[in-house]
Amino acid sequence: SAACHKLNAGAPLLDPRRSNKLIYTGLPSLDDALLNLPGTLGVVAATPGGGKSTLMVQSAYETARRGGKPMLVSLEMDGPEVESRLVARAIGVDHRQILLHGLPKGTQISDENLALFDNIYYDCDLSGITWPSLEARMSQAVVKHGVSSIWVDYLTLMNPPELKGRNTAANYGEITKACKRTAQ
Repeated sequence: SAACHKLNAGAPLLDPRRSNKLIYTGLPSLDDALLNLPGTLGVVAATPGGGKSTLMVQSAYETARRGGKPMLVSLEMDGPEVESRLVARAIGVDHRQILLHGLPKGTQISDENLALFDNIYYDCDLSGITWPSLEARMSQAVVKHGVSSIWVDYLTLMNPPELKGRNTAANYGEITKACKRTAQ
């Protein structure tokens, strides 16, 4: 096939312009196992308190640290909670400490992290938003802020399309398909 000829000629299968736009989680074993390229969709499911929001914030932080421009979309958290989680990730303290009491005494946010935070766009406290509304907000962020990856927390807080005769799982399946179409 053409792919085999390309490989025999020493060329990679992936277009180099696309391969340098990886999305990172900051977890080496997960980053090694997944080739998180733009246009892909990953869905994380876990019980409440399982670390989904923490993984989303960490992944957005790590992606920004490596030159990407992530967008965090939280249908559950508000701006101060997202900000406290980002700062906590950067300086290595519990986000609740920052949220409730500010930075620990004598702690400063480095200029490097301040610049990094300027590359992380977030849209928060959107519980009950519909997919078309969220998709429009994400498209605007891509155009206006140059967003390169989007991390959505808590799809089940979105109002699914009302599809007559279908159960909740089927409705959320439609949201997942819409997410994939948008990612592509």
